Amino acid sequence: MWSKTTILQGLVIFLVVVAYFAVLSHNLHESERRSLQLKSETREANHVLVSIRIVNVDTSAGEMTARIRLLLAGSLAKDEVTPAADLKLLLNSSRGTQEVEFLKGRRLSLIEAVFPLDGNESKYPFDSYESNIWMLITTPTHARQTQVQPGNDEQEKKEQANASGQLVVGAAALQRSEPVPIRLELSASVPRMRFQGKIASASLSQPKSTFDGLVCDRHCYSCQ
Repeated sequence: MWSKTTILQGLVIFLVVVAYFAVLSHNLHESERRSLQLKSETREANHVLVSIRIVNVDTSAGEMTARIRLLLAGSLAKDEVTPAADLKLLLNSSRGTQEVEFLKGRRLSLIEAVFPLDGNESKYPFDSYESNIWMLITTPTHARQTQVQPGNDEQEKKEQANASGQLVVGAAALQRSEPVPIRLELSASVPRMRFQGKIASASLSQPKSTFDGLVCDRHCYSCQ
C-alpha cells in the first residue's frame, strides 16, 4: 500500500505537469489572441486588393508603421502586379508621401507608410492607443468637365483633416479621376501589443481601417 508521502509526491508531480502544459498551451496561442485579421469584399470584378500588414507600433513617437501591397484584378490589370491604367493611392500617412502614383505598364512596388497613433504613455499601466488608416485609389477619367477651383472652405477642411489624421480629397482632384473599388486584407501582429479593429467604409472605394485599441501586454485593456 502506498504511503501518504508517495501519494503527496505523485500529486505534486501531476500538478506540475498540468501547470507546464497549461503554460505551454497559453504561449502557443498567445500570438492568435493578440493579432488582428480584417477583410472586406467587393462585388466589382475590376478592383484592387490592398494587403496591409502592421509591422511596428512606436507609442513614444505616436506612430504605427504598415507595409502595403497592391494586387490588381479585372480590366485594371495586365497581370496582378502590372496596371493597365495609371493609378494613384492616397493615404492619411503622417510621415512621407500621402500620394503614391503607379504608372500604366510599370510593376507595382511594396509601400511602407507611417500612420498617426493617438494615446498617452503617462497613463501606464492603463494606457491604450488608437489609429486610423484611410485610403483611396483613383484612376484618371477622360471625361471633359468644368474646372473646379478649391474654395476656402475646402482648404480649411483639408487642413483640419490632416491635423486629425483623416484623408480629404478635393473636388478638383476627384473631377479629374474616378475611385477604384478596393478589396482590403489587413493583418496586425506585433510583440507585446494587443490589437482590435474593424473596417468602416465611407463608400465602396474608400475603406477606413479603425483600430479601437492597441495596447501592450502588461496594460489593462478596454474596447470602445
